[in-house]
Order: sequence, then structure tokens, then C-alpha cells
Amino acid sequence: MLKTNTYLLFLNQFLFDNPALLQKIAKRYPSLESFQRNETSIIPHLSPSKQTHYMYTKKTFNAEKYLEKLHALGITCLDIQNPLYPQQLKEIHTPPLLLYCKGNLEQLQQDLIAIVGTRNPSHYGTDCCTHFTKTLCHYFGIISGLAAGIDSHALRTCLSEKKGCIAVIGTGLDIIYPKINVSLSKEISEKGLILSEFPLGTKGLAHHFPQRNRIISGLCKGILVCEGKQKSGSLITANYAIEQNKDVFTIPGNIFSDLSEGPNGLIKEGAKLCQSPQDILDEYNILLKEQPNIISKNKRTSNLNEKEIQLLTLLDEPENSIDSLLEKTGYPLTTLLQTLSFLEIQGFIKTTNNQHYKRI
Repeated sequence: MLKTNTYLLFLNQFLFDNPALLQKIAKRYPSLESFQRNETSIIPHLSPSKQTHYMYTKKTFNAEKYLEKLHALGITCLDIQNPLYPQQLKEIHTPPLLLYCKGNLEQLQQDLIAIVGTRNPSHYGTDCCTHFTKTLCHYFGIISGLAAGIDSHALRTCLSEKKGCIAVIGTGLDIIYPKINVSLSKEISEKGLILSEFPLGTKGLAHHFPQRNRIISGLCKGILVCEGKQKSGSLITANYAIEQNKDVFTIPGNIFSDLSEGPNGLIKEGAKLCQSPQDILDEYNILLKEQPNIISKNKRTSNLNEKEIQLLTLLDEPENSIDSLLEKTGYPLTTLLQTLSFLEIQGFIKTTNNQHYKRI
């Protein structure tokens, strides 16, 4: 393993939130000596805050002590020349020149599927996330952010299936955001891997998370979007994936819910609509293997709520149009459509050619 490039460590201390500029400077001035020789022509072009941060870094930064601190925290720093740095990440626009890693680096050697979504998912969204993640984690490594909601739910589901996972965060590895996920991050670092391009001490500012998202999409083979508004972090990640020529998969949602705007909009733009994990496995010619507690011919109803069980019972009857189900259940149309969509995605029911619903 190559030693970490201490010059990049230095530059990253004050250019961590501008990867394009960091890359440009590192390419034009490939050593600390060449940078210092040209310092007077470089620094005036930095923003005032960057100039201040640079002067502070110049006076206080000690690469040797910094590496010792990383080691004490169990953090490995991979620069882009390190043979362990993932090849697929090198191929994106402005790849991070440094990756701070805590956990099992072997997680980077597998094909990865990203699962992302809203911070405030519906019951439908979390159920779909659980259903897809429980299957996919047996075929791919799962990667996501550490945000509340769908991201952390996908990661927890992986861990519950005794599988490792990768979390990419928008802070330094010594600062976990949101704080509610501190215990989750600890478990991931023990059983999987946590990554960041941000140096120690970096707090979670709003613009760090879109920057972080290009790493999630850059590392994955494909991305699954599970609920998200039209303008959301999950859609930013999906757009990065499109730019990076990655596969984009979406779980369709209730047309009356703003949480479905993102996935349904991506479907209109050509993303693959997924009603079951098999739709993603089919894309990669993977046969579904028998796994306990994943998919079986006898769909278990123990995790369904009262409305879902009631609707499933009604679908044993022959006449099951939307109008007849509205009359029988008394549900609002939005509730009925959302419940039907969930049961179909879970594999309990199917839509017939004459737009009726039938229990499988």
C-alpha cells in the first residue's frame, strides 16, 4: 500500500469543498514545493474565506501529526494514486483526490447498488425500502448516505441481514450527522465501511451533501430511488448517476403524494420502473436464489397493517375494479391507490388486462 500523499492532505484542509479547484491546483502544482513557489500568484485568486483558511492551515497543519490522529481513530486515508482507491470513482467528473475510510476496505471491491430516498418517508416508502434491500443485499453491496429516513433505513436493513454496507457522509469522519445515527455509524464501521472526502473536524453544511452525493453515485453500479420530492437530495444523486452513465431504478409511488414526484418523474425520463427486486436482478441477468425471509411462494402477511390485510381479503373475490373496491372499503381514493401499489410491489396482487386487481 502506498503512503498517503501529504501534499494532498495539506490542500484538502482548505479546498475540501471545491473538488474542481483542488484537482486543478494539484494538477498544475504537483508538489508542495511547486505550490509554495507560486503561492503569491495562487492565493489572490482564492475567496477571502479560503485565503484565511489557507493562512491558518499553513501555520498549523502538521501532516505527520495529522496521520497519527487518523491512525488513532482507525481511519485510513486513500489518495487517488493508491491501488486500493476504487477505479470506478476515478472515472467520474472531479473525483475526490482523497478518501477518508473507516471500516472494511474490501466493501469497495464488490458491485454496489445505491439506495436513496427522502428523509421523511411514508409507511409505504419504508416498507418498499425494506423489501428491496432485504433481497438486493444478498447480491450486491449496498451504499447510501447516512441521512435520516430511507438512507439509514436501507443501511440498518443490510445490517439486520448480517451484510456489510457503505455509508458516505458529508462531514469529517469524527463528526456524525445527524447525531441520531451515531450508533448506526459505529455499527457500520465495525461491519461495513464509512467514507468521506472531508477532513477531520468538517461540520455538516448544506452544500456538503450534494457534493457527497456524486461519490455515492460514482461508486455504484446502479441506483434505486425510493420516495423523494422533485427537488431533493435523492434526485441530485440520481442526476449524478445519469451523468455518470449508471443504471437508474425507481419504485413507483402514489400519484397524489409529493414524495412520489421524484421517482415518477425519473420513470417518465426513462428510469427503469421496479415493482420487485427481481426487476433489478433481471437487468444484470441474476437468477433469484432461495433466501430465508426474502421471497417465498407463500407471501407472509405478518408485516401487513389492518388496511392492507382487509384489502387483500377483498381481493379474493372475482370483481375487483377501483370503483368496486372504493365502495367495499370506504377508503379515500388516495389511500386505496397507495395500498394497492404497496401490495402489488410486495408481490401479493397483480393488475389484470382489464384493469382489475387480483390476488396472487
